[in-house]
Amino acid sequence: MQCGEREARLALHAGDPEHPQVAGGRRGVVEQRRLADAGVAPQHQYAAAPLAHRRDERVQALAFLDPPPEHGAPLSSTAACEPSERSRPAAGLCVHRFRLSVHIGRAHMGFVLDTADIPPRERVDAVFAAMMYASVPCYVIHERPDAEVHSRLEVWDLGPANVFTAHSSGIRLLRTPRQARQDAAPVIALSVQRLGDGRHEQRGLRQVVAPGELLMVDLSAPYDFSWSGTGAAGCVQVPLDQIGLPLDVIRRAAANLRTSALYDLVAGHVAHLARDAARLSADPAADALGRASIDLVRALLASAAHAEPHSRAVLAETLLTQVRAYVRQHLAEPDLRPATIAAAHNISLRYLYKICAQADFSLEQWIIGERLHGAREELARRDGRGRTIAMVAREWGFSDPTHFTRRFRSTYGLTPGEWRRVAAEQQD
Repeated sequence: MQCGEREARLALHAGDPEHPQVAGGRRGVVEQRRLADAGVAPQHQYAAAPLAHRRDERVQALAFLDPPPEHGAPLSSTAACEPSERSRPAAGLCVHRFRLSVHIGRAHMGFVLDTADIPPRERVDAVFAAMMYASVPCYVIHERPDAEVHSRLEVWDLGPANVFTAHSSGIRLLRTPRQARQDAAPVIALSVQRLGDGRHEQRGLRQVVAPGELLMVDLSAPYDFSWSGTGAAGCVQVPLDQIGLPLDVIRRAAANLRTSALYDLVAGHVAHLARDAARLSADPAADALGRASIDLVRALLASAAHAEPHSRAVLAETLLTQVRAYVRQHLAEPDLRPATIAAAHNISLRYLYKICAQADFSLEQWIIGERLHGAREELARRDGRGRTIAMVAREWGFSDPTHFTRRFRSTYGLTPGEWRRVAAEQQD
């Protein structure tokens, strides 16, 4: 186990629902989250329990509901699946143990489950418990539960938001009306499909989400999301009270995301967060990045909902945030300059300079500072020692290595080569 990583052990109990260990855990969840005490369903057929969004909440054994529907059953058919009576499996206690890696640092925390380290017979249980922690109450239905289930789930904090990524064999997450009533979960997720086609249904809207496409899920309401075969997705989860828009505006936006001029920008931003979540969460500016991400989400939703009063105010407030996000995505491009940034946001160069001046913000100097910071991090990485200084400089948008060295020394008091040696000595 690496430095800064802790190991947590979770025990899931399936068997006699009146066993002291099972009943005690079940009562704890019922009391905390106002769930109906629905008993315990047959082994390996679980309804997921509530997500403990705050990291100091204890993950414990849950109240399991009746068996979920089949992997391909439509959402409209799930009413019949709502439990009406307690289901009691054969008496006895079966304890499944597996490892959940919890990464803890000064300003961030991450949760990782990788079933590669778990015996195949325990993976369904492990994925269930991890989904419980990472998302909201829903059925977790595996496409082929009797075959080799594999999954890697990660949750990384970004201040008031978090990033949740999943890479797994065929899976379906089904949240029923009853589960939504039991735990409103006032959170939305902006998700980018990363591998395979995702299938999503919510409030009568059915969507097939191809890799690279963006989807909004209202986690406070019923939904049905799945993929067949190996698939992957990454999302940023944001509490509704951080969005600052009326609920009807948010829900109206869900069907119209692609109509917004901000769609590509936000899709690219979420994809970048999902791709590099662990490193971004560990960055000292993670909290600021989380808040900037929320600003972008707010702007996208106001734009997609065509809510003119909200759109104008939100877009005015978040334009500089959009500019910063765009710049971060294009730092490696040597021709990145104010004129191209203004054109990308459909504003004049004069207006771009105006909003920067109003924020007491020098765009050119900030771009150079971000590039230097990225290059400094790259030079310190153990796996980057094979790259020359010139290669790193070009990777971060500096076409002239001499200019890069001069700027680097002026900012950090060391040349790039000196900094690399200091970082290597500290690591060794």
